[in-house]
Amino acid sequence: MDARMRRGRDREREQLDPEYEVRYWTQPAPGFSWNLEAWDLIDCADVDEALAWARHHSQARRFQLFVVASDDGRARTLVHLSGIDPNSRPAPWPASVD
Repeated sequence: MDARMRRGRDREREQLDPEYEVRYWTQPAPGFSWNLEAWDLIDCADVDEALAWARHHSQARRFQLFVVASDDGRARTLVHLSGIDPNSRPAPWPASVD
């Protein structure tokens, strides 16, 4: 990772009430594809509230958290914040959700 300090707020747009998407993953049995259950989170105070909701409702399931960057009604642009899509990675899940 590379971290660089920014100066000011040049040409920046802020969305103060973003929507989030939570994707829960369950695997019916070893060797089967993972199943998806997705939720939209609207009117969250911030990413901490969205993450707390996702953890609270996880029922020990693995999950991903995204912020919805844009939604034109046909396609949404999601920015990945946390978690792994188990159907897209050959590596095993991490030992912990956190």
